Amino acid sequence: MGRFHRRRGDSLYMFFVETDDVGALAKRLEGRGSKFAPRPLDKAGMPELFIHPSAFLGVLIGVSRTEQAWMWSGDPERARRAASTRASE
Repeated sequence: MGRFHRRRGDSLYMFFVETDDVGALAKRLEGRGSKFAPRPLDKAGMPELFIHPSAFLGVLIGVSRTEQAWMWSGDPERARRAASTRASE
């Protein structure tokens, strides 16, 4: 992040988005030859990945399965609610 700031100054460095199917996004990225770093699969599939800045206008993008990000962000109750909502659909 320090290197990014020295080069570009104050600007957006990274952001996170959620999707119900991280694996589908990974397949699309592979198809385009884009650089990304997937996390190991768990019993529900691919939990998250990071899209390299070279693939998206210089911004690092984290992509989490809908309930996954809340587990590490400090609000696991939201993860449980998201998982139960998906299960009932």
